[in-house]
Amino acid sequence: MPQEIFAQTELADILGDEVWPGSEVGTRVGSNTLDDAICKQARTIFHPAGTCRMGDSPSALIDEKLRFNGIDGLKVTDCSIMPALFSCNTNVSTLISAGRAAISSFRNKQASA
Repeated sequence: MPQEIFAQTELADILGDEVWPGSEVGTRVGSNTLDDAICKQARTIFHPAGTCRMGDSPSALIDEKLRFNGIDGLKVTDCSIMPALFSCNTNVSTLISAGRAAISSFRNKQASA
């Protein structure tokens, strides 16, 4: 239906060529070409990782001790701090990371007391 709307003379003069899925992909009932185009283009990753820069760089959000730069007392231990997606379930890696962060925080608290 959108292809038919955009093909109207009033809009076709304003709009450029269709970028995706393309004019050769039909949307009429019974045509699977749009479904095929979607399946070919669709991508997913179930457990994104590595979205949070870590290190001592000014642009890093997290330091090597998992402390959030700019907010005292906040640590981040989810998959965003992992440099890449592991082949195992990311829940396990996150739990281990969180456990280590908790132990580190506990030891730091004991040392300062």
